[in-house]
Amino acid sequence: MKIKAFLSPTDVTIDVDAHGKASLLKNLSSRAAAALGLSVDAVATQIERRDELGSTGIGGGSAYLMRAFAR
Repeated sequence: MKIKAFLSPTDVTIDVDAHGKASLLKNLSSRAAAALGLSVDAVATQIERRDELGSTGIGGGSAYLMRAFAR
């Protein structure tokens, strides 16, 4: 499976103005919640749970955040 099968250019965020990890995760949670029609708190909770499992960094300042959300 190729990444373009489930990720569109509008799903990618670059040059995020965040001052630390917590700020970045809040920003990403807000964007994901709006795109998915979910509450920011629900998305933030799931992203925090994923983050506790370990690094999502892939190098060069890039990271992936993937999590399935029940609707």
